[in-house]
Amino acid sequence: MKNDVWLFSDLDGTLLPSDKRIPDDLRDGIQQFVQQGGHFTIATGRTIESARTYWEQLSVKEPMILFNGAMIYDPVSEQIFYQQPLCASAREMAAAVLKEFPQAGSEILCADGTYVIQNTIYEQQHVAICQVTPKYCTLETMPDIPWMKILFAVDPSDMPRLQAFIQAQNWTDVDFIQSSDSFYEMLPKQVSKGSALVEYRKRFHLESPSIVVAAGDYENDRAMLEAADYGVAPANAQPAIQAIADHVLTHTCDQKAILELLLWIQSKF
Repeated sequence: MKNDVWLFSDLDGTLLPSDKRIPDDLRDGIQQFVQQGGHFTIATGRTIESARTYWEQLSVKEPMILFNGAMIYDPVSEQIFYQQPLCASAREMAAAVLKEFPQAGSEILCADGTYVIQNTIYEQQHVAICQVTPKYCTLETMPDIPWMKILFAVDPSDMPRLQAFIQAQNWTDVDFIQSSDSFYEMLPKQVSKGSALVEYRKRFHLESPSIVVAAGDYENDRAMLEAADYGVAPANAQPAIQAIADHVLTHTCDQKAILELLLWIQSKF
């Protein structure tokens, strides 16, 4: 490559296949990209704990975007470079949601781990996907530490009603984003993977001639793709995300779309 290229990749639905195992040739391709002078890191909604196994497998050395943009974390020094926690009123908002939707699972995600405050089959599925060891408590007993985000887990058929209820509250101190058919997340106001990428570029001086490429598949990746120089979507991405991407891959995450992206970067830059 002739250029200084930085690749920010989402994990679930983009880099990771359905079984959540990184294929050896994909891992080797990323490492070769780095050896050739590229920079690779991840941008995910996952926590430090749930992302760790993947950054270790991929030997990521660059700071990462976690918690859907609420944190920039350095895996080498294990320092938090940047974080934007939820406001204090998030506790009352979460209580209102769970009162209206007693069938919803919910967890509060913090730097030190995942706190499950309402356990259901859909919440258990999320814990299994993230491969974390959660702590169980209630909203009332939740520790007074920075909350990075709150996740609500529901049956997909309940998602439209959940979204409608939250929108009707007109809460202005937080933002919400859908991250899968079953998961809806409360984030700090004006925080997204895109806002974190803007902060990242300022903090680490990734202005021109550096080239930033971002890959993602779901609505929570939209702002990041728009903030990058080149936004890329795998073939399995939501149609709305493919529509705003600068480049759409022909492979899905189960077909190792990021390998295709690495070849595209090497040929283009």
